[in-house]
Amino acid sequence: MSRIQTGGIPDTSGLKGRQRRRGFSDALSFEISDQQRSPSQVYIDVFGHLPLIVQKLMALRNRLVAPLGFAISASKIELSVEDLQHGQGVGLHKVEMMTDGEIICTTQDKHMQVSLSVVKHAPGQFTLSTLVNTYSWIGYLYLLVIIPFHKLIALGSVRSMLNRVKASR
Repeated sequence: MSRIQTGGIPDTSGLKGRQRRRGFSDALSFEISDQQRSPSQVYIDVFGHLPLIVQKLMALRNRLVAPLGFAISASKIELSVEDLQHGQGVGLHKVEMMTDGEIICTTQDKHMQVSLSVVKHAPGQFTLSTLVNTYSWIGYLYLLVIIPFHKLIALGSVRSMLNRVKASR
């Protein structure tokens, strides 16, 4: 299995320098055997095929936070690379930026802004970053509660993606 390294947002990412005082960021770097994969394809590989437990946790999260005004995702949707277009919404997030080297997808509500980035460093080498900036004390409290779960979910989702990509070759 490929090794996953934790770290900060890459210097080459459009997310670099955007974290505010009551924000959070982390990143997972990994290598994929498919040297031709684009950041958009990796984004779909991760978020278009979330493990069942993650899907269930997201559904529970949506039910709990919707009354508080947080953005929620619709029920399970199929994601494809063809659906990713600048300025268009894909699931919970909207494509903010898409180049050959990076894709950034963002969602924003009255409590927080969440951005996800996939940066391609070299053929087959990627970093998936998460950046959260909060706007309210409710958003900040939510962030503090969710961080440990986020780390487990992110790591599990990337591992699942790496296993699927490896198995499909």
